[in-house]
Amino acid sequence: MGQGSRAYMTNVSALRIARDGSSLRDEAIAAEVPVVVRFGNEAISLTCTPCDLEDLAFGLSFSSGFIERAEEVRAVSVCEEADGFVVSIEPGCEVRRAISGVSASTSPCPAVVAPALPGFDVGLLPEGPHIAPEDVWKASDELFALQGMHQDTGATHAAMFVDCATGRRFVREDIGRHIAIDKLIGSLLREGVDPSSGFMFLSSRCALDLAIRCARFGIAIVATISAPTSAVVEFGERVNMTLAAFARKDRFTVYTHPERIDRAGC
Repeated sequence: MGQGSRAYMTNVSALRIARDGSSLRDEAIAAEVPVVVRFGNEAISLTCTPCDLEDLAFGLSFSSGFIERAEEVRAVSVCEEADGFVVSIEPGCEVRRAISGVSASTSPCPAVVAPALPGFDVGLLPEGPHIAPEDVWKASDELFALQGMHQDTGATHAAMFVDCATGRRFVREDIGRHIAIDKLIGSLLREGVDPSSGFMFLSSRCALDLAIRCARFGIAIVATISAPTSAVVEFGERVNMTLAAFARKDRFTVYTHPERIDRAGC
């Protein structure tokens, strides 16, 4: 299975059962394959959707604390093997941090770390940007149309960064919601996008590991379609992050730092 445009799915034969009868049919399902990401002498094993692996290399390196800038990666190579992929990252300088508690993992969520761990403390996020409620509603309306993998398989999460300065939308998808964010952050790093120029919109619940990734990158506003937990609300309050959840159609609920939402006319 290559890393081509349709590598994110595969076809299987399945039996559909309904009240009016049953039938055999071909079904498109999301691909989930083993991927080993190597940074120097460190390795992380995970399973994910086999596309945008170069973006994953940059984003996972950033989320794991290996790099702060895209320029710290000299080269990335993706090698397909019989049972998956190996993504090798050649650092452009000496690795400044080690992964806290993670060197080789078979967990599908390998780089989740508590915000208080050494090397992963997140400082206060800047006061900006400010957005209008319409920005969030528009993102909610747009997201499904931009989720090509989800439309084909029904199995992937999406992370979208809305650049309010340029109007650009950056979207990455994966079976793992945290991996979708890592891929998206990797693409933003490579494009040199300023994280303070917009906000993150996620197709999942507002989970702590997702908020940590966004905060570490410098994104101060995160909106999700589903609910938050007490841990993420406490984290958002502490680091000055605006957290909006249940962002669907014409409503959303802001749990922390609502001052970034311009409510004129609301």
